[in-house]
Amino acid sequence: MEDSIKTKIKEIENTHGIRTLFACESGSRAWGFPSPDSDYDVRFIYIRPREWYLSIQEKPDVLELAVNKLLDINGWDLKKALKLLAKHNAVLYEWMQSPIIYAENPLFKTRFIELSNTCFSQIAAMHHYLSCAKKYYEVCIEAEMVKLKMYFYCLRSTLAAFWIYHYQTVPPMELQKLLYVINDKPRLLDKILTLVQIKSLQNESYVHPRQPELDHFFYEAITLCESAAPSLSSAQSDYEVFNTFFQEMIIGEKDEFARP
Repeated sequence: MEDSIKTKIKEIENTHGIRTLFACESGSRAWGFPSPDSDYDVRFIYIRPREWYLSIQEKPDVLELAVNKLLDINGWDLKKALKLLAKHNAVLYEWMQSPIIYAENPLFKTRFIELSNTCFSQIAAMHHYLSCAKKYYEVCIEAEMVKLKMYFYCLRSTLAAFWIYHYQTVPPMELQKLLYVINDKPRLLDKILTLVQIKSLQNESYVHPRQPELDHFFYEAITLCESAAPSLSSAQSDYEVFNTFFQEMIIGEKDEFARP
C-alpha cells in the first residue's frame, strides 16, 4: 500500500501542478492503534509555482481526494499550513511527528519544526485536545457497548491534554509514547495495552463493553485539565519570520518546477 500511496502522490503532483513538501499518515495507523480494516489517512503540505501566489484573487488552498474506501488523501497549500501554524494548529504538530512518511523535503521539515517550536501555545493545544476528548467522552458514555475506536479517540485526546498538563510541551503523536504520562497507573496501562491488542484483531465497527476504569480516568483527567487550562501559557507568532520562511520556500522551489 505504501508504494501505491507514493505513486498516487506523484499523480496528484502532475495533475495539479504542485510539489509535495511533506506527506504522512495521520490516522489510527500513525497513532498506533489500527484495526485490520483501518483506512489510510494521508495528509500532505504542498507548494505551487511562485506565479500562483502573485494574484489578487483568492484561490483554492486545499486538495481533497477520497481515492476509495481505503484511502483518503488531503493536502494543504504551504500558505494555508503556515497561517494555521501561526494560529497554533495542533494537528500540524502531529503531522511532523508521524512515524509513517510518504514524501519529505528534509530542509522544509527541519525548518517547519523549528518554526513550530517558536509558537507552541500550551493553552491553545490544551483547548484543542480537551474539545476532542469531551466530544468523544460523551459518545463513550451513551451506551453500555461502545465502538472501541471511539474509546481510543477519547483516550488519545485525553492523554494529549494530560501530557500538556504535566509537561507543558508538545504531546507525542503516537499512543505508545503518550502512555508514558500514566506510568504511575499500572492497572490502567495494562488495560489499555489489552484493548490495543483487541483492536488490532477487530474491524472498525467492533463494539466493546464499557470500561469503568477508563471512564473514570477520562472524567478525572478532563476535569483536572479543564481547571488547569487558564493558567497555561500562550505564544505569539512572529509573522515576519513566517513570511520570510514562506518567501524563501517559494523562491527555492522555482528551479524545481522548471525541471522536466
